[in-house]
Amino acid sequence: MRLTPTAMKGSLGITPLSVGDRRAVPPRNWAWRRLTSCARLESGHTPSRYHPEWWGGQIPWISLTDIRELDGKVAQETRECTNEAGIANSAARVLPAGTVVLSRTASVGFVTIMGREMATSQDFVNWVCGPDLDPRFLAYLFRTSRSYLRSLSSGAIHQTIYMPTVEAFEVCIPDLKKQQRIVCSLDAQIAAVEQARAAAGAQLEAAKAFSVEWARSVFQPRGQGGVRRVSLTELSNSPSAFSDGPFGSNLKTEHYTSTGARVVRLQNIGRGEFLDADKAYVSLEHFAHLERHHVKSGDVLVAALGDGARPAGRACMVPNDFGPGLVKADCFRVRLPQDVILPEYLVAYLNSPDSLRRVSELMRGATRPRVNLEMLRQLVVPVPSLAVQRELLGTLDDQNARALMIQAAGELQLRAIAALLTALLRRAFSGEP
Repeated sequence: MRLTPTAMKGSLGITPLSVGDRRAVPPRNWAWRRLTSCARLESGHTPSRYHPEWWGGQIPWISLTDIRELDGKVAQETRECTNEAGIANSAARVLPAGTVVLSRTASVGFVTIMGREMATSQDFVNWVCGPDLDPRFLAYLFRTSRSYLRSLSSGAIHQTIYMPTVEAFEVCIPDLKKQQRIVCSLDAQIAAVEQARAAAGAQLEAAKAFSVEWARSVFQPRGQGGVRRVSLTELSNSPSAFSDGPFGSNLKTEHYTSTGARVVRLQNIGRGEFLDADKAYVSLEHFAHLERHHVKSGDVLVAALGDGARPAGRACMVPNDFGPGLVKADCFRVRLPQDVILPEYLVAYLNSPDSLRRVSELMRGATRPRVNLEMLRQLVVPVPSLAVQRELLGTLDDQNARALMIQAAGELQLRAIAALLTALLRRAFSGEP
């Protein structure tokens, strides 16, 4: 069968899982059954962490740290193992190969099948299938019903499907031979989809890696007759070239207002991009007392700390027409002579792999890893002529545009593959031959 979205069009299928009386009309020769009538329900448990002797052994133990990687696969290995003493002294049970494992808390709806005898944490419900239910078919059924499963969860801290709901699960299934035919068909089709996904993912990662390597090469220009490398301190011609944000009583919660002077915070500093979503202000009167920390359009902003996927040492520029503003603690402002180094060039270099690696090395071993002002002053930057800086920036812009196009195409392909996988699962449960 050719795997195209067009082939799936119109084959929406049904959600083959239900709780209560609101069930879809089953396909011909399919029937709704209480899941507990065709599979034995088992819960998991965690042996006490206060007894390290109950951990480490030969019994694989599936936890939430495993399930994303195991989703849709047969589980053979786990990050942790328990042992006979751990099983004997807890409510955990060793379950047979073929048991279908469904996550019911936090990562709700992920599913795997035990490839050998294993135990699980209490974050899972486990189904040991009877003679009328193929475990591989049940696993596909849960994957097809993932959105519905998540709609059944609730909880203030972690979303959870509670046991009374699990005990009420009803499934729409055909006879065993039909289940096995569906499983064989899905195995073959999904293997092709996964192969396509792996190839697309590899291409996307290769494009990203090439972009990083290319960015590194931009700041190692050849044929320039020995580009000088100097520290940021050597480039400054004013004691006010560098500023960090005010700490302590200089900027407290009560100083913030709904309008006034903009406060640049860590969340605003992207990797080469000023992120405008997070906005905070102080009164113009208080702003006047913090002159040393002022910023203006064209200043370079540097982050002292990492923020999610964005690393410490990343930089961006204050946008044009920014208005009155100042930097907050954990941010730095750099203002260097533009007849020596262009701020756009400095931002590009500070976001380069070499600069971020150097920042990481400087922070290593610190009690609280962060960039401080002295580290920033010591950073060494290659400084070619202004003409070469402009040329490199133009080249970098062109390459970044090409890289973004390649990445967007790769991400679009991955989304199409994910949609195809969903369509294959839904068609398999539509009752079509």
